[in-house]
Amino acid sequence: MQPKIKITGQKELLRALSKFGEEAEKRIDQITNIAAVEIAQDAKDRAPRGKETNPDGNATINITQLINVEHTSHLFYTVKVQADEDNPIPAYLEFGTGAFVKVAPEWKDMAWEFYKNGEGRLHPQPYLYPAYTRGKAQYENDLKQLLDQLTKNAL
Repeated sequence: MQPKIKITGQKELLRALSKFGEEAEKRIDQITNIAAVEIAQDAKDRAPRGKETNPDGNATINITQLINVEHTSHLFYTVKVQADEDNPIPAYLEFGTGAFVKVAPEWKDMAWEFYKNGEGRLHPQPYLYPAYTRGKAQYENDLKQLLDQLTKNAL
């Protein structure tokens, strides 16, 4: 179970930008890579410090080591936080547990993947969502600037 974040409209925008040629695609790839790396680094900077104990009490996890960027396909990168059934701590820290759960509406389905019994007592300590919203805004701005530049050069 791997949380995934979707940015809608990205495929259409990238397809439109790619019509400007190979150099434009290189710039798009650079901008996308930089955005993913910056989101991951911002999430690491915001992540709770220290080591968190696994629910079984046997292992400790450094959340920052679980955040990484993967080049998933042409012009696409994924920011991943290794959270799954065996290691739900990153999700519990992001969303909280029990009565303390706080989830942005667009991440509701992702948070439900980690629901157990509603009895937890962990307050949310969001680190990925703030990094994502900040990074997404910057990414959209950077792509718009590139589109403006490419359009200006094409005229």
